[in-house]
This record gives sequence, structure tokens and C-alpha cells, in this order.
Amino acid sequence: MNTRYILLADSAHLSVDGKLSVIGIFENINARKFPCTHPEISLVVQFEATRKEFGNHTLEVQLTDDRDRLVTKHGPIQFAIGNKTLKNSFARSGIIIRIINITMKKPGEYRFALFVDNRYIESVRFEAVQLQVIRPEAKA
Repeated sequence: MNTRYILLADSAHLSVDGKLSVIGIFENINARKFPCTHPEISLVVQFEATRKEFGNHTLEVQLTDDRDRLVTKHGPIQFAIGNKTLKNSFARSGIIIRIINITMKKPGEYRFALFVDNRYIESVRFEAVQLQVIRPEAKA
């Protein structure tokens, strides 16, 4: 099993007929000070599996910092991919994981790693950036 894509976004929605809508794809989270808490992240993934991988699977998501220290994890999340009654040679499954109130202790690189059935599959990185506050100069 592999990923066709993995995105971080402000919001995402999967319609009943499988159409994906994604709003606000990003790779940086900006904050004036740290620690900071980001209110919501949508982690959007599409898996692709071969026929022998069709069936039920377990997904776990781990967020780590730039020193590979665990910040938080989500899961296990159960999902199915493929339909063995059809003759397809591959199948795809889209998953949206809403992650609420993630606290980052310091600026730097963070990464969400995906594990399917306890096996590492893929990761996506983002940067937590401290914004510089620019103060206007006082007039004499």
C-alpha cells in the first residue's frame, strides 16, 4: 500500500460520491509566540492498494518534532480499501483526519507520520515559524 497524496489543510470534505474538496493547503504554521496552539488541521490522505491488500486496515498518525520526539498521536483509525467482489487490480481510499488544538512548544520542523497496520507508510512535514513583530518607529 502506498499514498497517492498527503496534504495538510485548514479544512477538507469528502462528498457522498467521493469528491474531495480541500481548502487552505499549507506547509507553514505561523505564530507570534511559542508555545502556540493551532486550532485545527485537516490531514488529507489517499491510499492506493493492490488487490492482495484489499480489506480492513488500521491507521495510526504520529506527530513528532525536529528531534523525533512524539508530540501527539491519533488512532487507531479503522478503514477499508477495495472490494474483492469486483475484478479491479487496484483501489483507492481517501481519508480526512481532523486534528484539533495541536500545541507546538517551539518553532521548527514537525512531521505527521502514517502507519498502516503498524508499518510506516509516508510522512508530511510542516514548519512552525515564529513571526517577527515589526513595531513602527516613533516620530520625534
